[in-house]
Amino acid sequence: MTNNLLPLTLKLMDYSPALLGILIGASGSGNILASIYISKRATRATRIQTGESIKPMLNSGICTAACFLLIGLLMGTGNDNAQILLVISFMAIGIFSAAFSISTNRFLFWAFANRIGSATAKLQAVQNASMLAAPLLGAFIIDHTSPGILFISAGVIAIIAFVFIYAHSSIQLRHSDTKPI
Repeated sequence: MTNNLLPLTLKLMDYSPALLGILIGASGSGNILASIYISKRATRATRIQTGESIKPMLNSGICTAACFLLIGLLMGTGNDNAQILLVISFMAIGIFSAAFSISTNRFLFWAFANRIGSATAKLQAVQNASMLAAPLLGAFIIDHTSPGILFISAGVIAIIAFVFIYAHSSIQLRHSDTKPI
């Protein structure tokens, strides 16, 4: 919802065009650092032992959503320190998005091992549907409100989605024939 509109958002906020590159670089750096950390940690001690929980996926997703809320609040301040906090927030988003991606894959392979193809296809369909709908919703929000509200809306929508995922997955796993490895 926000990615495609980030250049416009920064322009509307009168930020330097260079900030776009810095924010994207910060997000990418956070993603790389988290991926390296998680891969080193996984090779040492956290192989699938007694099954995977959906909690790491939800926690990292909710942390990402919280970063979006923070970015929305920062964009409304006009404070000079806001740019530094934006860079830190984008780096945190990179960190949490790496953790989200990795924990999602781990959970899918554990919970749906005997039907992984179907599970990943459904996940891909949901992700692609959001890639179609989110820019339209984001454009509507930014056209009728402000850049800050755009990020706050993205954070709120994400939190609602993760609550739904948690509730739905709890019901599904209670009735599943899948057992921990």
